[in-house]
Formats: sequence, C-alpha cells, structure tokens
Amino acid sequence: MDAEKLLGAWELRSLRAMSPEGEISYPWGENLSGMLIYLPDGVMTAVLMQSGRPNLGSGLGDRPAEEMRAILQGFDAYCGTYSLDMEAGIVTHHVEAARAPEWVGSHQIRYFELEGDLLSIRTEPMPLYGGAVLLADWRRRY
Repeated sequence: MDAEKLLGAWELRSLRAMSPEGEISYPWGENLSGMLIYLPDGVMTAVLMQSGRPNLGSGLGDRPAEEMRAILQGFDAYCGTYSLDMEAGIVTHHVEAARAPEWVGSHQIRYFELEGDLLSIRTEPMPLYGGAVLLADWRRRY
C-alpha cells in the first residue's frame, strides 16, 4: 500500500469501544465529531469533541466544577509526529502535546485499514476503558 494514501484530513464517522468480551459501547456517546490529519512531513494531529458540551460564552472564568468537567471530558486532542509500517498496517503516533498530560512522550500504536476514502483505526487495549479496544471510522475530507 502507498503511504501517500494515508495523507490528508479525515473526518470522524464513528467511535466505539469493544470490550475484551466483544461487547460494543459508545463511551463518548454516538454524537461525536473529530478530525485526524496526517501531513507529508510526518506531523499529525487528532481532535475529538462531543456535541452538547456547555458553551463557554466569554471564556473559562470561574466556571462551576461540573461545567468544567463536562467541557474537558467531552474533548480530546493530541498532536505530534507519526511513523508508518505500511506492510503491517500500523501507524504510530509519537505524542508531543495532549489534553491528557500522561500521553505526552508516549507512542500510541494504531492498526489501520484503508479502503478508498474510508479509514478504519483500531487501538491496542486501553486500560482507561477497562481494556477495551477503540474502533474509529474516518472518511477522507481533504
């Protein structure tokens, strides 16, 4: 497979979790948007957002803790560089900045399948989600 086929901007179509027992759930809900971008120079970024988060209005200010929790829990983003193993169908995200501080400096392995303008990505088991594997479907936007 040609590495250039992965380049561009990808729009999130769905994100679900598959438990070790094979059960499917939607830990972020089913109304989610996001973008995944791979640039030719090896830079990447990923952004996910739940709809229905509280509106910030004029800024963060002195927001109640419940609102801040809803704002942060419904948003995730990270960026850095990536490396590819096209034969194995693996893209590794080398995280340089992230909403979750523990991800900075980590190497997030993603297994991918690319079929035309559709990209399917699967994580390794995620301890945060009880060992579930996250499955994300993306459609090429640019």
